[in-house]
Amino acid sequence: MEMTDYIYFDNAATTALDPLVKDAMTPFMTFNYANASGTYHDASLARSAINKARAQAAALIGAEPDEIIFTSCGTESDNLALYGTAMAHFSRDKRFNAVSDTIEHPAVYNTLDALKKAGFIKLARVSPDKDGFITPGAVEEAVHSQVKTKRDDASGQTKDNGIISVMSANNEIGAINDIAGIGSVAAEYGYLFHTDAVQSFGHVLLDVDVMGVDMLSASAHKLGGPKGIGLLYLRRGTKIVPTMYGGGQEHGLRSGTENVAGIVGFGEACRLAGIRMSADTRYIHELRDRLVSRILNEIPDTILTGPQLPDMGDKRLPGHCSFAFKGVQGSSLVIGLDIRNICASTGAACSAAANRPSRVLKEIGVAADHFNGSLRLTLSRNNTIEEVDRTVDAVKACVTQLREMFGDD
Repeated sequence: MEMTDYIYFDNAATTALDPLVKDAMTPFMTFNYANASGTYHDASLARSAINKARAQAAALIGAEPDEIIFTSCGTESDNLALYGTAMAHFSRDKRFNAVSDTIEHPAVYNTLDALKKAGFIKLARVSPDKDGFITPGAVEEAVHSQVKTKRDDASGQTKDNGIISVMSANNEIGAINDIAGIGSVAAEYGYLFHTDAVQSFGHVLLDVDVMGVDMLSASAHKLGGPKGIGLLYLRRGTKIVPTMYGGGQEHGLRSGTENVAGIVGFGEACRLAGIRMSADTRYIHELRDRLVSRILNEIPDTILTGPQLPDMGDKRLPGHCSFAFKGVQGSSLVIGLDIRNICASTGAACSAAANRPSRVLKEIGVAADHFNGSLRLTLSRNNTIEEVDRTVDAVKACVTQLREMFGDD
């Protein structure tokens, strides 16, 4: 059965390639396949296309084109930001300070763990509140314990006391953090600030100056672009060293022959996101709110994890719905939905594949009798009201069947 026969509600894991993105990429996968580092005409066309995409990506977040570094994915961007910063500030006499949280994506969480174990950083992690938010106050408390004093004047001074890394929005429960508030903490204490914006990039308004971030990671395949291409926003003057060496592409920070077609596709996805964001958000909110309302009202012993609707609707990613069902195994529920031709997940796609319990749900205090019954349904502009209703009916049928089979104790 082809994917077109399915209802696809796993857009937080990846999205369909937008037809306009495919059209923009096609010339660079067919007749103009030149290496952008060449000196002949077709190579200069490829190089110009990369520069155009760099400007399109920068425009989406209020950055300058030369502050965009293209990588292979969000994970590589996170690693470049964190390893690159730690190596740039390495001292045998003093470990570099780092503050993050307990519910980061593994690309950040595991990278910081590795840096800590190797002795490059002194790491403090803060916990989320019950709705899954990492608050500026919690971050400031951790930072203060490391450096004790604020700076009198943050303007024009280097950020060499440490690094903060907090995700813009959580991939499992959709909570959108107060990144601007955390950015103010970073500036006050002389810390660099990195945010993993893979889930929010292209879906909510982001401005690197308003947020006060020095580094931001994103990935094309989360907003209708191709897989295999990501970016790192790197504020001018930020001290970082490469983690990959070679021919010196991407300002010497990410060597390797450029994925021209992928970069062009990412740029076009950014352009489209800027045009469509407002209208798409209104439409997807309607789908999300209907799905959440029906599931909570029609399936007993079910909770919405993360920010609650409607009060915190603007603090939850537009198309993100995450539930926990009492007396149900999330993995069995996903299989039951798959049999009914509906694509969903129990949470983060990378963690689900490894069959690991959710660190995020544990940290926000989901009750033990609901903990294993997680389901993430994430929507896009391509979904419909009819698909929402069909999916709710399918979830009801699956939950009922599983509770009858295994009991609801």
